[in-house]
Amino acid sequence: MATVRYTADGGHYRVGGHGFDPGDEREVGEELAEYLADVDDFEVVDGGLSEAELDPDDVVDEMEGDDPPDDEGDDAETCDEVKSDGEVCGRDLPCPYHSDEDDNEQEG
Repeated sequence: MATVRYTADGGHYRVGGHGFDPGDEREVGEELAEYLADVDDFEVVDGGLSEAELDPDDVVDEMEGDDPPDDEGDDAETCDEVKSDGEVCGRDLPCPYHSDEDDNEQEG
């Protein structure tokens, strides 16, 4: 069993023997929950489906209606040097390993 929430702004929705009004949450079978996960006005809120059963495109990182993070106030810059293992450093600047000061010492 899984819990699904009807997130529409209005109207009654009836499916699989269940009636939903906006904001309603109901326990439904896993097959119905999987079906409703693909319907825009529903979200699976608890149990039932594992990530392995969901298409990666169906997994949502943010809840609908949540504001995206405000990147405008984020002044933190990160080091974009590629390390010997092929990964980007990613440390906050100034990076103790790849700072501009080290580059100037090597050039001069």
